[in-house]
Amino acid sequence: MARVVNKDDELLEAIKLARYREKEAQRQARKELQQAIERATGKAHADVVSAVRAALVGGQSARQIGIAYGSSDPYTVRKLVLEASINIEGGNPSHPDWFMNKNVDGSFTVQVMSLADTGLSGTATFVVDDDGENFTAIDGDVWMQMQLYRVGYVKAIMEEFYA
Repeated sequence: MARVVNKDDELLEAIKLARYREKEAQRQARKELQQAIERATGKAHADVVSAVRAALVGGQSARQIGIAYGSSDPYTVRKLVLEASINIEGGNPSHPDWFMNKNVDGSFTVQVMSLADTGLSGTATFVVDDDGENFTAIDGDVWMQMQLYRVGYVKAIMEEFYA
């Protein structure tokens, strides 16, 4: 038995099909526009990331960087700081908000950039405690010790120290 198609169903189905095509065209146009924006602004954004990286290495806080960037939105600043910190010498993509340098005297220096949910940045030098599982700040931004413990980074820092 043949299915009876009425004119109203055909008209409504035509609308659905046209709308689907319209949405696909809009999606494609947005994709192409985003690619054009990235091509046109890529060099300028790379310059911003480079300047933020230099500020991080120079010890500037995420808050100071955000003010200089012109944003008080912590998400925007954190994203920018994390992007800049990934390629810092000694950085590790598995923990882009901090990196460590081992010192010849057995101590180590940790620099944090917009640390976890705190948004704090700083640099401190630490020594490993006698138990071999903890560390104590001996120089720099000693407040970092408490924050590193608070956000649960002790194990990762100790693993990197012993690696």
